[in-house]
Amino acid sequence: MPLKLVTPPETEPLTLDEVKAHLRVTSTAEDALIAGYFAAALAAIDGKSGFTGMAVIEQTWDWKIDSFPCDGKPLKFPLAPLKSVTSITYVGDDGSDVTLSTDIYSVDPDSLPGRINLKYGQVWPSARCQANAVTVRAVCGYENAAAVPEPIKSALKLYTGHLYNNREATAAQKLEQIPMGIWFLLSPYAVVEF
Repeated sequence: MPLKLVTPPETEPLTLDEVKAHLRVTSTAEDALIAGYFAAALAAIDGKSGFTGMAVIEQTWDWKIDSFPCDGKPLKFPLAPLKSVTSITYVGDDGSDVTLSTDIYSVDPDSLPGRINLKYGQVWPSARCQANAVTVRAVCGYENAAAVPEPIKSALKLYTGHLYNNREATAAQKLEQIPMGIWFLLSPYAVVEF
């Protein structure tokens, strides 16, 4: 089930000033360091390599699968929130690329994960028996920084703060997770369960 980023986000969910305000940092001396920690925190939760199955800011992805479901079940897009499906293409039995008509399917962006359902009376077509025969191109993520829910922003601030305050791979003191911390904030929006 390969995922490939087609169009990356145009903005970030937080500005450097917002992150610095959370960290209570007023100087510019560590701006590059803080920006790096924020980028690492964002990468840890965002996109295909993120542990949440979440696309934070709007981005376009290609999801390749070997075949359509044979039992009429929906396709469950692996990144959330699913905004829209741009196209579904597949390799036909004769080897040609075919674009699936939108008359065949509907998109359910309200489910988690978002689903692509067959419309009433429709069936999934037969794709050629080969790896990655079906490609779903979809837009995922929140439209802009203002649309990103505050719990996600708070989790990013907490994670960035953790990296900023714990700059080594080991610690002399015992570190423990904060109850109702990062995972608690992200869990309502994540595709994977923690």
